[in-house]
Amino acid sequence: MDNPGESVGNVAGSTRIARTRKPLVVVRDEEPSLLVRRPNRHTLLGWIILTAVGLLFSAPLAQGLISGTWWSPDDYLWAVISVALGFGFIGAAVGVSQWLVLSYYVRSTRIWLWVPATAASWACMGSLVALVSVSRIMDSDAEVLPEVAPYTVMGAIAGSLFGFFQGRVLAAAGIKRAGWWVVSSALASAAGIGTLIYVFRVSGALHSAGNGSDILGWLGIMLSLTLFGAISGLSLIALLNGLFLRLPERAGSITASVILCGLLIFSIGGPLDNIVHPPRVNITLEDYERALNKWKAQGIQEYEITVDTFAFLGGTSSLRVSDEARKITILRPPEPEWTPEPDILDYVRADTVEGMFEEIKAVLDDAQIFHTPAMGGSGRFYMAYRVEFHPELGYPTRFEGRPVTEPGAYVFDADFAKRVTEFKVLKRGTP
Repeated sequence: MDNPGESVGNVAGSTRIARTRKPLVVVRDEEPSLLVRRPNRHTLLGWIILTAVGLLFSAPLAQGLISGTWWSPDDYLWAVISVALGFGFIGAAVGVSQWLVLSYYVRSTRIWLWVPATAASWACMGSLVALVSVSRIMDSDAEVLPEVAPYTVMGAIAGSLFGFFQGRVLAAAGIKRAGWWVVSSALASAAGIGTLIYVFRVSGALHSAGNGSDILGWLGIMLSLTLFGAISGLSLIALLNGLFLRLPERAGSITASVILCGLLIFSIGGPLDNIVHPPRVNITLEDYERALNKWKAQGIQEYEITVDTFAFLGGTSSLRVSDEARKITILRPPEPEWTPEPDILDYVRADTVEGMFEEIKAVLDDAQIFHTPAMGGSGRFYMAYRVEFHPELGYPTRFEGRPVTEPGAYVFDADFAKRVTEFKVLKRGTP
């Protein structure tokens, strides 16, 4: 009876030994599964779509809440509260959308906490944005590439906040290795925001050159939402299916803490500060003098220049310039060429090499330069300028300015961007 292939049973007071082909298997009661059903590719598709719908639905309403006339821009505290409420509204909409997916797969009475956790994380991010008064990101007179990196860092910080709050809900629901959700959220948010900013920069540059299209901006939004949803959705499926169980238990939380602390330290006085408080001008007086001397060394006495200006009532000007910009002819095909009257000569001179050098020198001497007939706003601000010179001839190829406001302040139509799109030397002399 001690053989493993035998089993013993009592039938009507008699003992019977039954031989079986398989050994005795002891079955223990297991804990019920946390999943109602196993996530699959349909889960990923639903997660991407519902997350995008939540963002697209709530963002315009939140923008109205933030920029509504019911709060005064001069009231700093109320401005921060308004931005936090607006971001919290977005978080609540996204949280409900994602909760619809989670509740379909996860068996837990605590999963509803996903909604307030998501709303709280977005509200915290909104407060941070308001406190540091981040400047506009959809600014077509900004750089295409250099600005992407700091905003990507900011996206990673935001994702870490989302992941921390949401990860606590997953852990409370019994999902193991929930700490890795912080890492996944940081990667998803960084990829989404970085892509969005890059596309906006490219779209803005094309707009300023007259080749822009709103389609590119919408494609950027959809690509950003898809990346964010795909990365976070794949991570969620892996987490629910137990693929993270192969990783150390506390490694996710430790890694998330290291990433968040590293990003915050990296951001202090660094990339994010260049967004929040960029320098008044990106060049020094030595840079200016070096470019000016290079230009004078060319001995150029007459030239043609085309300048595209993105600003309130901006446009494109094509000029023939000689005698150090004392003689200017406006080239405007198919209309005949004409020489401007003295009263508008100074206005046209601003688009010459000599005029741009004078304005850049004024900026270096702490003057404020604007290229707008009218602007409005409320609160204090300063202008941040960006200048680039031709590497061989020395003339300015790019001159931009944008307002940087204090928290709660706003400015309209003060930004401008000048780009030299064509330059042709007509006559040289002895330098």
